[in-house]
Amino acid sequence: MTKRTKRTGIIVALLVGSLTLTAGVTNLQAADNHLPAPKQKDSPKAHFFEGKIAEVNVDAKWLKVDKQTYHVDDKTKLMNRNMEIKLEDLKVGTEVHGLAKKEENGNMLATIVKVGPKPNAGPHPEHPARPK
Repeated sequence: MTKRTKRTGIIVALLVGSLTLTAGVTNLQAADNHLPAPKQKDSPKAHFFEGKIAEVNVDAKWLKVDKQTYHVDDKTKLMNRNMEIKLEDLKVGTEVHGLAKKEENGNMLATIVKVGPKPNAGPHPEHPARPK
């Protein structure tokens, strides 16, 4: 066998191999088009809230801050001065702040609720800062 024949054989083999590979990739892409697209679950963004507690329902596990209702679950952190508290410890009129996210059913789920105004929020309108 001559060098030229070997070279031609190698070139033909490479061409056939690349065509086979291209056909295989095309078949895989066609098969993928028939599969349902994977669902990308949008992780709901948490939103900040603050205000005064208007109502607390321990049995139904929710509290109303100003006019918005926030549900709580076993994962919700309820805090007062770095100590964990219970829902029944929260009283109407108490100022709170926290984070919540919208559930699939449309309810707002509080992930954390802290007693007191937002840190670094400045003086409260009802309690102006004392003169220095």
